[in-house]
Amino acid sequence: MVEDFAEGRVCFDDNAEGPLHEETSPIQVGEVKNSSTKGSVLLLDIFSGTAGVTAAFTQLGGEALGLDHVVDKNRVKGPVSKVDLCKAQNQQIVMQWLDEGKVDAVMLAPPCGTSSRAREIPIIGKNGQRRRAPQPLRNSKWPDGRPSLKGLDAMKVRLANKLYSFTRRVIDRCCELSIPFICEHPQRSWMWETSFFQSLPAICRFQCIHSCMYGGRRLKKTALLMNFTARNLLLTCDNKHSHLPWGKTLHKGKSVFSTSTEAEYPWPLCKQLASAFALQLQQLNKPLQPATTGMDVSQRMGAGVQPRGKLSPLLVAEFKCKVLVTSSGVAVPREIAADTHAPFQGIPLSSKCISSRTEIVNGDNGEKKEVQISEFGVYRTPEEFLAFATTLIRPLDSPQAVDQSNLRAIVSIRDWEKSEVVSFRTDALKHYLNLARSLSVEEQNFRAGLDDQVNEVLGGKRLLLFKQMCIDAKVGDESLFELTQGFRLTGTMNDSGKFPRKLKPAGITIDQLRKSSEWAKKMIHSSCRKVSADAEVAEAVYQETQQQLQDGWVKGPFSGQQLDSKFSGCWIPSKRFGVRQGGKIRAVDDFSEFLINMSVTSTEKLALYGIDEVVNTARAFMCSSFLHVSSDGSYAVDWNKDPSNGPWLSLKCRALDLKAAYKQLARHPCDAWASILAKVWWSTTNPLLCLLVRCWLSCASTGWLERFASSWQSCSLW
Repeated sequence: MVEDFAEGRVCFDDNAEGPLHEETSPIQVGEVKNSSTKGSVLLLDIFSGTAGVTAAFTQLGGEALGLDHVVDKNRVKGPVSKVDLCKAQNQQIVMQWLDEGKVDAVMLAPPCGTSSRAREIPIIGKNGQRRRAPQPLRNSKWPDGRPSLKGLDAMKVRLANKLYSFTRRVIDRCCELSIPFICEHPQRSWMWETSFFQSLPAICRFQCIHSCMYGGRRLKKTALLMNFTARNLLLTCDNKHSHLPWGKTLHKGKSVFSTSTEAEYPWPLCKQLASAFALQLQQLNKPLQPATTGMDVSQRMGAGVQPRGKLSPLLVAEFKCKVLVTSSGVAVPREIAADTHAPFQGIPLSSKCISSRTEIVNGDNGEKKEVQISEFGVYRTPEEFLAFATTLIRPLDSPQAVDQSNLRAIVSIRDWEKSEVVSFRTDALKHYLNLARSLSVEEQNFRAGLDDQVNEVLGGKRLLLFKQMCIDAKVGDESLFELTQGFRLTGTMNDSGKFPRKLKPAGITIDQLRKSSEWAKKMIHSSCRKVSADAEVAEAVYQETQQQLQDGWVKGPFSGQQLDSKFSGCWIPSKRFGVRQGGKIRAVDDFSEFLINMSVTSTEKLALYGIDEVVNTARAFMCSSFLHVSSDGSYAVDWNKDPSNGPWLSLKCRALDLKAAYKQLARHPCDAWASILAKVWWSTTNPLLCLLVRCWLSCASTGWLERFASSWQSCSLW
């Protein structure tokens, strides 16, 4: 099978259904057609540890995210979110991702400490006497945990059972939604005997491997529960190598149990697990795509900054194509030479073996046999390399980093007469003015159901008109209109679908945040005094707060007793302090000190491009003479076109800034108790307490503002 990196194709063994047979052609070459309708394929690596599977899947061209409660930044190999999956709210996020179709494959490796049979092995000291060892926490009679357990052991089993129960829920949902999954645990682990793994769905099956055949140093027997067949995950020890012993061993100068050193997957096993997912997803019409340049890197490239190292885009792939070869009972050559043995003849000379995996298949008579699936990279000839290189577009000359709406507007301005541009804009403006008038009654009825304070903040804004404009512009942020109810300061933020996926779970629950209110109210005075030592800064912040009180942006001031009465004694203040910025003093509200920001769960990572995006767009406009619209609607650069002397060669730019941008959004009334600002004036003793109607610089408000700004940009360019 052939892979052409330049055209973004992905190569996997696309053998016909059923087992490989001896008479099957050993060399498989052919074009792989990408029929996937999705932009990326996501593997969710639950209980990821050092994220080896996550990293291996990413190398194959997929998108992956690991989840674990401990993240060692010095050891992790791929992207990991620190998540405590014992918490119900975090489990619910994972289940929601599965239900919403955001996850294409799932890897599970629940912790095995409480289920390990190693606890049953006595420890013999140097003098030959038995030493105290960790006691078994489960047995055949009590696989869910021995009833006599107490203290720390009982807590360990209880938490492990929570994770086992969650694992079973994930497995059931994956089976219902036809999402490939693999659940790994030691073959003799008590976990398989627990109530959580009884009566498994009929589609589930077990495959057993020995890790010594996948890079491990000990004979570790591992069971893989899965809902598909992976022929590359069937190898057991061939007794052709030695194993390290079990028991106590030295690791980094410390005496530890050898089971702990085998917890991390060997890299070859990570690659085979990732490959198994990739092959199964290929069969489900979800081929992995080659890694693409990130948008932040693309924006810098468009602005004329060449990225370094691995961030640079791959213009010419190392290989012209890749070839898959099936062999049995022969050595796989590292490089194809003139005297290379069968069945590798016919592959171009000097081709390099990139990877090789062993699979267990059925022979002609049903017997089990091992075959090697090897992948060879075929190099270009110097002539082919030069010919291909001449067809490339320099990354700095590509318009693809510019928003498509911007490119469409640029080309229209370039090609239309000035009168046509004026007419188009006038017609669009008339259309939406007429639409606004037709929606006026519906707008009044809609506003009648809004909270009074939210209505006050959003006054003068045509909300239903904005909603229709977002629909017309195909913004795609389905939950954006929830802003009309006010944004939440606490809890889970809804996905926008416009930013990369990145799970950052809340550190505390909303109930825990509420319970911390008594502590926060006692600490707020001393906290405010610490940032009020500079009289000039304190005076400027105080005057700004007074102005906001007059403008209605904040309500108050209130006494502590008044707030206790209003919120039944449960409210959390946030100190306001000042910072000097370019000769100005700006007021900043700290939503982190008393854990309000920590109560927010976000599922996306904001992608901010800043000045690079502006420069990139201006650069594309100035070179618009060379923009070419392809038949598929995409934009490319055609340097053979004659440059025109349009007015865009001498651009005059104007910066438009949303006035008090953060303060244009209303806070949800349910979070009023968490939106109290506190400020101590330098000449007073008691803090000034005010209720924020418009909140800014909290992590929730930042996310909502970026979503709104992105949507408004799309509407203005549509």
